[in-house]
Amino acid sequence: MEGVVPSKLQLIFGGSLTGFLASLAGLGGGAILVPYLTYIGVGIRKSIGTAALCSMVVALFGSSGYLIAGWHWTESDQFIGFIHWPSALCITLFSYFAAPFGVKVGQSLDQVQLKKVFAVFMVIVSVKLLVEQFI
Repeated sequence: MEGVVPSKLQLIFGGSLTGFLASLAGLGGGAILVPYLTYIGVGIRKSIGTAALCSMVVALFGSSGYLIAGWHWTESDQFIGFIHWPSALCITLFSYFAAPFGVKVGQSLDQVQLKKVFAVFMVIVSVKLLVEQFI
């Protein structure tokens, strides 16, 4: 079974919670949105896909804001606004070519295995946050 369709109230609450907690922790929203959607009964694959799409929209608006806010910040030809374009290009290219591999791996695992892989990811993120707080 691939899960249920959440209500509008659940989505509004989850989106607000995700945005609030992600901004406090300095995380991408997927680290919070995927567990929330899974908790309310959405299948893990749909949760991950939804979080990926939401992250893309947030990145688009965030990048636009950094581009506009830092438009005349520096005369360096490596920046467009506050965006270091060589880094952005590398991240975009790597993401473009790595995404099909991630989809294949995600599709090859059953839902229980996929949840375990995501749980390991969450533990790593949590440890990283704790280390950053105390070191």
